[in-house]
Amino acid sequence: MFEHNEQRIAAVARAPGILDLFVIGFDNRVWSTFWTEGTGWNADWFPLPGGARFDHRHQQVTALSRAPGILDLFVIGYDNHVWSTYWTEASGWSSEWFRLPGAAVFDHQTQQVAAVARAPGILDLFVVGFDDRVWSTYWTEASGWNSDWFRLPGRATFNHNTQQVAALARTPGNLDLFIIGFDNNVWSTYWSDATGWSSDWFPLPGATRFDHARQRVAAVARAPGILDLFVIGFDNHVWSTYWTDASGWSRDWFRLPGGTTFDHGTQHVTALARAPGNLDLFLVGFDNRAWSTYWSDATGWSGDWFQLPGGTTFDHDKQQIAAVARTGGILDLFAIGYDNRVRSTYWTAG
Repeated sequence: MFEHNEQRIAAVARAPGILDLFVIGFDNRVWSTFWTEGTGWNADWFPLPGGARFDHRHQQVTALSRAPGILDLFVIGYDNHVWSTYWTEASGWSSEWFRLPGAAVFDHQTQQVAAVARAPGILDLFVVGFDDRVWSTYWTEASGWNSDWFRLPGRATFNHNTQQVAALARTPGNLDLFIIGFDNNVWSTYWSDATGWSSDWFPLPGATRFDHARQRVAAVARAPGILDLFVIGFDNHVWSTYWTDASGWSRDWFRLPGGTTFDHGTQHVTALARAPGNLDLFLVGFDNRAWSTYWSDATGWSGDWFQLPGGTTFDHDKQQIAAVARTGGILDLFAIGYDNRVRSTYWTAG
């Protein structure tokens, strides 16, 4: 069992027939379980090797798979350094967590690591520092970890007590970052292998504002030339904007269809693209049920949000939904229930 008041599930699909879940336990160790198409769910959760401990009241595991046979995990430790461990199909789990190189430290009580695998041999990490600047480090298969973290260019600052970086790679040669600024605008910066980092952050177009003290940006790249962003507004509706390489950013944010509202003070949108022509969004509603809406390039946005089947409820003040698309026709969702057990549901294309 895991603390539903503090913990969130990190879910990874490293292959269409494999799921891996991670969470920090009451004992401050990172625990995992897995599912395979051949054998189903593992009989129980297990603690990852090593003596490292992490603050289960404040930290969450960041997990990603840069190749079907590789998993990388990141957590900010009690010492405010970023720690990592890894799994490979050839050798299994590393015997111990290790501290990333460098002297940079981050607030383990407020910050989480954002990690992106823009190619099988490249990892990029991002965190908001004590100085309210966004910091980064990287790993390449050729040279290993960079010797220290570095500040991204520009003078823009963000509230490290409340904000987290949303980062994605729409191609191996592009990184896009998003965060809500002190002015309640969504800000962005980018990197390309042709030009490096942008010289500074910039606010996205439009007059719409969001609560930087409570909200986070959800960002999805459903194709190399398309970005979609989602945030819950002050009106408790979900708002979106988008970018295409043909036309750039939309002139302003727009409210998703329907009358359903969600608690902008506690909930954050979970968004994923299971195919270039599909978007699926998930939230825990005021009624503590899981809700969803969707977009397809054939029909556009659904007319309203809908409740997922079943009577299971989750604490909308504390829990967020973890969602994985392990194929274009399969979605898996995870959340920690009131009983501190991890619950799941799934969707398959009819």
